[in-house]
Amino acid sequence: MEVTGGKDFTSKQFCVSKWKIIKSDKKLFFENYLRNKLPSDNPFRGLNFDLMQRFDETFEQKLNTEKRQAIIKYFDFLDDCFINDSNYSLSAALAHRAIYREHHMRTDILMYPSKQSLLKGVNFAINPNFASNYLYIQRFYIVTINSVEKDKSKFNISFQNYGTVEKGLTYWKKITKKDDVFENYIIEDFGKSFYENILQ
Repeated sequence: MEVTGGKDFTSKQFCVSKWKIIKSDKKLFFENYLRNKLPSDNPFRGLNFDLMQRFDETFEQKLNTEKRQAIIKYFDFLDDCFINDSNYSLSAALAHRAIYREHHMRTDILMYPSKQSLLKGVNFAINPNFASNYLYIQRFYIVTINSVEKDKSKFNISFQNYGTVEKGLTYWKKITKKDDVFENYIIEDFGKSFYENILQ
């Protein structure tokens, strides 16, 4: 949904990829702009339920009511930038500042609501340095989008082919009518319910 931007997607192909995180003892820095009122079916909706408790702990309960409300208002403004910024100029500036900070506390992964999915999904902006050092690619899928429901709750896609990555090389395969390898990958990468839906 994010890639199409709500525009015409017919006769276009898109690439979906699966990445894995390399295990590390180093701390990862996540920054999110998910304090908005998200729909109940957004899986990250409960992420900030304890935000105000942690907020008060950070300032050791020393903020007066006026200062506390001012900071909350500021947080609300930042979160709204990722939803109501029509040309993405302010949200892009905030994301760039977070990901390319000139110190060790720069963000590894920035999370913000997906406007294209009507806030039902979440986008991840990933620091390129983090991607180079802590992620590796496993698979690619080439898909076409056939249709999208108006409320963006469901979409119909077709898989064209898939690629597996072995020792830094990508091996592409056409999907055959009975392709056990492809079916196993779909179940592993997208879940069994997704696999059962694409069979219908």
